[in-house]
Amino acid sequence: MSELRNILSLELDAVQRRITSIGVGVDVRLRVLEAARDHLLAEGTDARYGARHLKRAVEKLVVQPVSNLIASGQLQNGDRLIVDYDGKLERLVFYKENSLAVSAGKGSVAA
Repeated sequence: MSELRNILSLELDAVQRRITSIGVGVDVRLRVLEAARDHLLAEGTDARYGARHLKRAVEKLVVQPVSNLIASGQLQNGDRLIVDYDGKLERLVFYKENSLAVSAGKGSVAA
């Protein structure tokens, strides 16, 4: 399981690099909490194929919502975005540090 966590960390590091390299003056720092990491691993791995679908899960569950937040202006230069998992809602939730939940699209954030 530690190998899968390492792969997930590499994927999330790549997401951070993508955000940083956008080049439109948006420097957003991404922090993915353990509960969110556990959810991503559950969604993106299985016993038969290992981490084969992990990249797809990260793209769908993290990259697309973060892209929507940036495109809609809900994230500004210097913001710190925290990604957590809400077990009651059974989905990832996105928060700006010291802020209320921000919206990233249907089914992906707390309301």
